[in-house]
Amino acid sequence: MFLINSNQIKLTTNLLTNKHINIQFLNNKLIIKSNPSNTNIQKLLDRNYITYKFIK
Repeated sequence: MFLINSNQIKLTTNLLTNKHINIQFLNNKLIIKSNPSNTNIQKLLDRNYITYKFIK
């Protein structure tokens, strides 16, 4: 799970859904439901300058 900056939730949603990754947000926590192409999400977030914190 990733904790996403609240100002960047819309950007994150657009980015990940365009890559066909099924996600859900719950209190700024990004939950990955499915990632069929096995995309490295952490690298994708870094590349697009999205502020996040990795949590378990």
